[in-house]
Amino acid sequence: MRGGDDFGASVAIADGTVVVGAYSEDGPNNSTQNAGAAYVFELDLPWTDLGFAKPGSNGTPALSGLGPLTAASPNQIDLVSAQPSSTATLIVGFSQLGAPFKGGVLVPNPQLVITLTTSPSGTLTLPFIWPSNVPAGLPLYFQIWISDPGASLGLSASNGLRGVSG
Repeated sequence: MRGGDDFGASVAIADGTVVVGAYSEDGPNNSTQNAGAAYVFELDLPWTDLGFAKPGSNGTPALSGLGPLTAASPNQIDLVSAQPSSTATLIVGFSQLGAPFKGGVLVPNPQLVITLTTSPSGTLTLPFIWPSNVPAGLPLYFQIWISDPGASLGLSASNGLRGVSG
């Protein structure tokens, strides 16, 4: 930059919010009007971590989503840190319930319940194609409960996850 300006930026990203901070080390000779400013951008991400995981023997199970949730798009949900080779129950709903359940919080209002099995490493990956006829803006809520003898009441649970169709 001209005149020995030493300009930089810092970036932080969390839950769909990006904060960019600008700074200059040129002191009073700084010709950059926006030095020291912070800019906040909201990303339109289809996936939101809602929290409420319940720890188990293999740590705290974590559920994440990948994909745009748009017509005919490939997507997937991934579970990590679950009890290995164990029964896992995927709960899906169109609204958030947030009710006490088995020493944790049942995040989705159950509409669909599917029994699965975690891998020997305590993970689970569920790829899927988003239907073409789903209207944009439709929220879906996901959570996985895992049979876990080391967890309180014999169950651990992932965080709740909201996906919004695009």
